[in-house]
Amino acid sequence: MTALQEHQFELDGKTFGLGLPISLDEGGFDTGSAEWRTQDADNPTSDGTRFGRDYLVGPTWGFQLFVDGTDAADALEKLAPLANAWRRDEKTRRTPGTFSTLRYCVGGRTRRVYGRPRRYSAPPNNQILNGYIPVTTDFRCADHLHYDDVQNTVVVPIVPATTGGVIGPVVGPVTTLQAPGPRSGSIVVDGDEGAETIITIKGPIARPTVSSAGWTLSFAPDFSLAYDQSVTIDTRAWVNTVLRNDGASVAGKLTRQSTTLPNIRLQPGNREIVFTGVDASGTASCTVRWRPAWTSL
Repeated sequence: MTALQEHQFELDGKTFGLGLPISLDEGGFDTGSAEWRTQDADNPTSDGTRFGRDYLVGPTWGFQLFVDGTDAADALEKLAPLANAWRRDEKTRRTPGTFSTLRYCVGGRTRRVYGRPRRYSAPPNNQILNGYIPVTTDFRCADHLHYDDVQNTVVVPIVPATTGGVIGPVVGPVTTLQAPGPRSGSIVVDGDEGAETIITIKGPIARPTVSSAGWTLSFAPDFSLAYDQSVTIDTRAWVNTVLRNDGASVAGKLTRQSTTLPNIRLQPGNREIVFTGVDASGTASCTVRWRPAWTSL
């Protein structure tokens, strides 16, 4: 991952911006505006408007760039990596849910947005003879938020339940149950918006549950993971999947009491992750990853 300097950008590993072969033109870049998708309606019985639910649609970033080469051949060679990044390969473009990462450095801090590249225009007008090519590009964001470039991670192990003895005499048969063992991890969440999370539970464990302030994820009583299995819950708005490590979706194994994935967020402040489940070995674990979310650059 490239260390970006002020007003430099990176799209899926391809860099551009100030001081680079493809630089910002006078127009610079525009982060666009997140549009509202509303359910507003005129009041049918009196004056005014009845407001419903509001949803934010991710903005479109626009870039005015240029290539400044020594001649036409040099300019075209410098432009090729960006052109390839913006077009992406056919398989990726035709796979639903895939996305690109656009990193940027503004004001001395590096953050990122997610989405897909859209408009790309690099007309080879007469200025190409002098090695100059103007470039206009767009990037459609998946949502309205900006994310820290550095990902935070906490691993929460599970504590095996306390075992006890049996005082006789006892009339058989006797069945003993291993009670769920809870474990919690304290974290500090930065940002000014709730952070979307990626949660990975590693077995062996039965009936795993993960929770924090305002949300709970619990699996059905018949759900379990072997020692070599894991399940990853990705709550990012443009992903929203519950996948076992073999690629199978196990979203149907979440209980009805579980919070819906779009509503699972780590709110800013001091938080605690609570992980419970049935694991006699005491080796199961829960890894929670998140990037602090911001409403501006």
